[in-house]
Amino acid sequence: MSIAHNKNKRMAVFHALHQSAIGIDVHSNLIVAVFQRGVFGNKVVEGDTWSGTESKPELVKFAEWCKSKDPEVLIMESTGVYWQSLYEALEDIGFTNALRSNKNTESIKFNSGLFCNRANIF
Repeated sequence: MSIAHNKNKRMAVFHALHQSAIGIDVHSNLIVAVFQRGVFGNKVVEGDTWSGTESKPELVKFAEWCKSKDPEVLIMESTGVYWQSLYEALEDIGFTNALRSNKNTESIKFNSGLFCNRANIF
């Protein structure tokens, strides 16, 4: 990932690695997801959101929603074992999944008070 600094507007511009992605946050009884698709060189970004429970019927609906969006990549964040049922539902519908452990990564705190995992931004 590269970052270009805009001196006039005092902001950083991140160059996307993928034209479409779904970011998923898995809780004990809730799944929240955001989909975005953009075309490189075009400022228009398509977006959609999903929020649902972790019940088996909802997991199937969510996996179908993900497939309908045809993302280049799915990125899932979860703690404990909450991700396992969703992982299986996504595999069942045809997604190829890979695991990455955050055990050895470092969290950093931004001036805004937000936390981010260093491995997710570098």
